[in-house]
Amino acid sequence: MAYELAAEFDPRNPQLQATSGKVPPILRGYNEGASAAFHAGQFVYLDASGVVTVCTAGDVPVMGIALRDGTVTGQAGSLQEIPIQVIGRDDELLIQVCTSAGVLETSNTTCVPGVGYDIQTVSTTLHYIDSSDTSEMKFVYLGPTLDSQGAATTWGRFRPIYVENQATAE
Repeated sequence: MAYELAAEFDPRNPQLQATSGKVPPILRGYNEGASAAFHAGQFVYLDASGVVTVCTAGDVPVMGIALRDGTVTGQAGSLQEIPIQVIGRDDELLIQVCTSAGVLETSNTTCVPGVGYDIQTVSTTLHYIDSSDTSEMKFVYLGPTLDSQGAATTWGRFRPIYVENQATAE
């Protein structure tokens, strides 16, 4: 079966890094939820009905990254399959860091290595780390991503928190 994936991902969304030569698996066979409002590159999870749903801040798990836009049709018969790039418990992600107001900031300005943070949806199409929210932790900060001059950027290196990683949590 051929898949027509999103032609363009927003490069500001999270990026799963291949580590130790491992290729992240792609989960197939799950449809989008009715009125699915998400874009390729955003974090998604499978809800209680088993449909692909965009992750929000708060107490929802993370399955992976959507590889296709949701259609926002709201018509059950026209729902499409959404391939998901699965995030494993030992995967590393590059995610931009912002304030609670959605303003980007240098990742090591307020994030502390070893501390967990929640995500934040910005402009309804982007997922960043909210550097002020440690109450519903989804990802642990490992450290900053440096530019060519060695200065920290708005990108940070993160790993999923085991109990919030839907693909591996029990």
